[in-house]
Amino acid sequence: MKSRPHHLMVALSLWFLLLASPVVLAISEHTEILKRADWPQYVNGTNISALPQVRQILERFQEDQRITIEIRYPGGVLGRQWAESLANWLITFGVPVNYLELLLGSGARNQLVIALIDRR
Repeated sequence: MKSRPHHLMVALSLWFLLLASPVVLAISEHTEILKRADWPQYVNGTNISALPQVRQILERFQEDQRITIEIRYPGGVLGRQWAESLANWLITFGVPVNYLELLLGSGARNQLVIALIDRR
């Protein structure tokens, strides 16, 4: 039976190998905050595409397997519906559905966090 110090040495060796590995996963993120007060009273393509937050995400988006647009929404049914509405508009504007991810947890009840994440 091996002693504990041996297991510790093996674990530390593996840790150093991982740190020295040439494979590096860099994650860059661009985030926009969409407040409930900014959401248009009359929702249509013109009004949604005029939102600066939406324009910024669409301008920066490029189809790439490593890109994800996360829409983080406040809890509750209304928060989820708001996020789904925005996601549907992004799809309408040309973002493929497989690049979108809806996540609970925007940090405030009156905002969506829209994050463009590049996992290179």
